[in-house]
Amino acid sequence: MSNSNNTPSNDVTAKAKIIRATIKKQLGHNAKAVSVRSHRYSMGSSIYVTVNTAAAARDVDAIRDIAQIGTVGYNSFVQVSVSDSAQAELATPELIEAVANARAKLDPTKKELVPVEGTDVAISFYYGFDVNVYVEGVGFAVLISGYKNDAYIAYKIATL
Repeated sequence: MSNSNNTPSNDVTAKAKIIRATIKKQLGHNAKAVSVRSHRYSMGSSIYVTVNTAAAARDVDAIRDIAQIGTVGYNSFVQVSVSDSAQAELATPELIEAVANARAKLDPTKKELVPVEGTDVAISFYYGFDVNVYVEGVGFAVLISGYKNDAYIAYKIATL
């Protein structure tokens, strides 16, 4: 493959640079706060965006929107993830305990909302499946699908 600027191999690198620059310009997060990496392989390419700080994790929806400019086409994708350390910063021990207490009160046979103490949200099992948690607050509702544990739910609540 040639090294001209029109080749797919350079396209993914260029789009990763655009994503990185746009995140810094619009949101003010540097490369340590939000890592943007591009990878090429025989049948396609990928851009991986990793959010590394709690401050940047609060902007994860905006980061996902910006990363969509990196949808590089055929056999390519963009993945945005939040690091475990950033999730841990947002999911305080108090919030994790409040989520655990609320989940302990849930009955998977009933669709009921249980308030999460210290927050403006309530949770319920979504259609009786304990791997899907429905979070409802003033003016919004969110489905957390395939949650890992109480800390993950707490992190998701902290970023609402």
